[in-house]
Order: sequence, then C-alpha cells, then structure tokens
Amino acid sequence: MTASETVLAFIIILMVLCAYVAIMQKRKEYRRQRDRLQLAELRGLTPEAFEAYVARLFKRRGYAVVNVRDVQDHGVDIVARNKGRTIVIQCKRYGEGKAVGEPAIRDLLGTVLHEGADTGILVTTGRFTAEARLWAAQHRQTITLIDGEHLVKLAA
Repeated sequence: MTASETVLAFIIILMVLCAYVAIMQKRKEYRRQRDRLQLAELRGLTPEAFEAYVARLFKRRGYAVVNVRDVQDHGVDIVARNKGRTIVIQCKRYGEGKAVGEPAIRDLLGTVLHEGADTGILVTTGRFTAEARLWAAQHRQTITLIDGEHLVKLAA
C-alpha cells in the first residue's frame, strides 16, 4: 500500500467514524424528544406505559432499571440501581387535580424498609397534599417526591 492509499484509507475510516457518531447523537436526541411528554400526555398514558416512561427516564440517567410489572408488586413498580444504591419507585398516574396523600407516602416508607432499599421515590402526574409533603420532609433521607410538573422538567 502506497502512502497516498494509506492516507485515503485513513480519511475514509475517519469519515465513517464521524458519520457513526452523528447517527448516534441523532438517535440520542430522538430518544430525548420522545421522552419529552407534556403533563396532559403523561396523564393520558396507561398505568403500564407511565411506569415504562418513568423507567426510561431513570435508565437515561444511568440507572439499571427493572420494571416489576406485577399486580402483586407490594408497592414496587420499578427498582433502580446505581453505584451500589437501590431505589424503589412507585408510580401513580393521576388525573388533573388529584393528589397523593400521606398514607401513600407511609406505605412507600414501609416498602423501602421491607425491600431493604436505600431510598424510595414516589412519582405522580398529580400533586401531593400538604400532609404528604410534610411527612416526606420528615423522612427526606429515605423518601423523595416527584410531582407532575417536576416530572416534565426531569424529561427536558
């Protein structure tokens, strides 16, 4: 192989590599766009599709996720793991104006303890009552709340 053939081969390989990187970036942007649903769209999802959506958001942030998909899930919809930490996630797809109350937060804390997880996250398309927020604040090391507006921002 001559020097000019070597240079030509190098240029071709470089062009193919650049094209591959551009395609991968486009795929990543497509996935991000796909995951940017508005709150009304999120509320229109089936419970299963909503759980899958939340699982994709955590996966995109580097978590290994398992969508439990079981009626007898004991309050665990998704298990997310990252850096040795285990998070149980409960998803509640609620309509506009509906709020998650304190009992759901207490149940999540019990689930975190039962499952031996490090923390629990409750994700809803609705909002949280003042009592639920207060109760979660008292257990902020263990419980995180994500309401509909916050969820839309996370996907951006």
